[in-house]
Amino acid sequence: TAPKSGKASHLPLADTAVAILKEQRTQTGLLGGLVFCNEDGTQLRQPQLKKPWTRAIKASGIKHARVHDLRHTHASWLAQAGVSLQSIKELLGHSDIRTTLRYAHLCTSNLEGALDALEENGDEMVTSEGTQTA
Repeated sequence: TAPKSGKASHLPLADTAVAILKEQRTQTGLLGGLVFCNEDGTQLRQPQLKKPWTRAIKASGIKHARVHDLRHTHASWLAQAGVSLQSIKELLGHSDIRTTLRYAHLCTSNLEGALDALEENGDEMVTSEGTQTA
């Protein structure tokens, strides 16, 4: 179904994810465009996902998790890895950067990188006469 915005979105996938999905398609013999679907290729509905999801969570040892938590984990790991908020916004398909800002507190490595850049170049000032050393 269409996302909340009602607009189609195209989001990039990592090469590893693409390879896994191609392998799944080969193993299942499904030719449709859906990743998870019924045997006839039609879209799964949320009630149909409940049992498999519950089994997977139980097997992993996680006490509680919703499918949507995977999206938050993805965004959090990107932020912790120092990925820019603009890139995270694009990867998640947020229409407004303010939605993505909820992950800003996890971007501490970006702050460290900014301070390192200041340390490396902080004694040079650009003036109307050109670059001068302070």
